Amino acid sequence: MPLISGANVAPPVGEIYLTAAATMTITDTTTYFVLDNAANTALGSVSRLFDKPSNSRLRYTGTNPAILHIAMSVSFTTDSNSQIIRFVIQKNGATITGSEQQRKTGTGTDVGSTAIHASVAVVTNDYLTIGIRNGSSASDASIVNMNLFAMAMPA
Repeated sequence: MPLISGANVAPPVGEIYLTAAATMTITDTTTYFVLDNAANTALGSVSRLFDKPSNSRLRYTGTNPAILHIAMSVSFTTDSNSQIIRFVIQKNGATITGSEQQRKTGTGTDVGSTAIHASVAVVTNDYLTIGIRNGSSASDASIVNMNLFAMAMPA
């Protein structure tokens, strides 16, 4: 087994995913809104040393500090045409540098998708969330599918 923070243990791994579509209310073009109204999220069965204390929040519960590789994928539609939708991964409510991705939808019924990979150091009770903003207008978006995955890398 790999070494994680000096201990010979299996690496922490966590996953949350959307179990049913969720509408995101977007009220301006500059704020990242956390996917926290997505009540239809579940903790993946492979999760170890992670939990889901509230909707769309993946929390690290390990006692040793860890460096995580994070992967996120999402598919979505928008309420209006030609919308530029941006996503980020956040740690404790702050955007992880380098994690922003954007996708433009042609028509509101287009299903757009994007993926993000990032890395971040965490300690006990740090949590990950996904932020969304519409850079084009205050038009809402519907999240069709979402998966947020984190796995500790060898220290």
